[in-house]
Amino acid sequence: MGVVYEGFDETLQRRVALKARFLREARILSQLDHDRICRVYDYIESDDNDILVMELVDGINLRRATARGMDSPRKDDIAKQLLEVLVT
Repeated sequence: MGVVYEGFDETLQRRVALKARFLREARILSQLDHDRICRVYDYIESDDNDILVMELVDGINLRRATARGMDSPRKDDIAKQLLEVLVT
């Protein structure tokens, strides 16, 4: 999945997530529109790195939540939410 950094969009005055991505992946992600998928704000190309600027979602990632001992009903709920996104 890669590393995600927190940034700040000075123009629009909001916190954002920054991630190095390939243009093809950024285009696919930008076409998805679901309340459970973070929104794509921008794609910045440079000589060193291409950066995807996305909505910042507070919380912990699924790997960390699972390692902390998430119960089965919560795991089932998350799996259901992921499936709902994939079928839309």
